[in-house]
Amino acid sequence: MRSGYDSRPRVTMFILVDDLVGKILFNFFSYVHNLQLLNVAQYLNTYSGSWPGAKVLLRVKVIFLGVSLIFLFVKGPIYGYKSFVGICEQVIDGDTIIVRGQRIRLAYIDAPEIGQVSRDRKLIGQKSKAYLEKLISGKKVQIKYKKRGRYGRIIGHVFLAGKDINLKMVSSGFSFIYGSEAPLNYFSDHYLAKLERRGIFAAQSFEIPWYFRKLKRAGGKRPPKY
Repeated sequence: MRSGYDSRPRVTMFILVDDLVGKILFNFFSYVHNLQLLNVAQYLNTYSGSWPGAKVLLRVKVIFLGVSLIFLFVKGPIYGYKSFVGICEQVIDGDTIIVRGQRIRLAYIDAPEIGQVSRDRKLIGQKSKAYLEKLISGKKVQIKYKKRGRYGRIIGHVFLAGKDINLKMVSSGFSFIYGSEAPLNYFSDHYLAKLERRGIFAAQSFEIPWYFRKLKRAGGKRPPKY
């Protein structure tokens, strides 16, 4: 099994289809949810049973509201995030920044290490850092997070004027996805970034960041070339 990036996307079409269906359903049920919250009380108050289908219609609407609420709970944003706002004081690398003196590790992404280069000698680690600096360095950002990592860093989402910077790093081709719990749109955007050779994927093959770190810890022994 190869551990490097060889410019050939390995995400199946299933992920793209599943993500598309998920977005359609989410938008549909969001609309239904908002509509029903506004109108269900009116239906409850105005129902008089004056025609045979009214009771059935009311039950359908209440059930539909319940389904939409369940769907939103599963697919929608997770509640319980802590949040704060501050200036991005420093960009350490493509997935780590400092805001208000706190080190923030961008959730769900893994950017190349600063000293990492591709096999055609492109400075992919520096390129990833430079792109993140261009996006948020010196700017006011919002940090949303639920936990800290094992090194004490905040594992969080970074937003600039409502834009998901974590996702932007992935869709622009300057980061890999880290972990299997990332939202589905991260996977589809990552696939497209590799397919269109955006950002660091314009370079020739290189080790994916987590494997590069593993090699570094092991003394730099690299796998055979492919």
